[in-house]
Amino acid sequence: MKVVIKQSKPEGLGLFADEFIPWGFRIIQYTGEIINDAEAGRRDASGADAIFELGDEKNIDGRVGGSGAEFANHSRDKANAFVLRERDEIWLVAGIEGIEAGVEILYDYGTDYYKKKFFAKMKCARANGYRRRTTINWLINPMPSRPNPEV
Repeated sequence: MKVVIKQSKPEGLGLFADEFIPWGFRIIQYTGEIINDAEAGRRDASGADAIFELGDEKNIDGRVGGSGAEFANHSRDKANAFVLRERDEIWLVAGIEGIEAGVEILYDYGTDYYKKKFFAKMKCARANGYRRRTTINWLINPMPSRPNPEV
């Protein structure tokens, strides 16, 4: 699937569809340097803005050797893609309506990302460099069923 990085009105650079992307299509894999938690924390403190957690002691810094997926911007209201975690891979996947050619690829960064951003603003710190953590993990790890209380 062809994507391009170009100017995005509200965010600087963004990731755009160069052709129609159908629903459920894996657009681009989020790649970059694999780093441990200590290094991720150090980079976070220095303003890193494209680190995804993979698991215990495993993170991806998309700004170092990334695929371009790190340029996908956030939107809660206009998200047209979502994050799929599968084994040790992270993918951006087209949402239910697909993505038309020329449209910016947007996804919801998740609640944890904005909690950090909010608290950083409260401390008057830079508000644009926090690790992206997604809460969209239910496709791979659905919520366990509740036990039946009548059993």
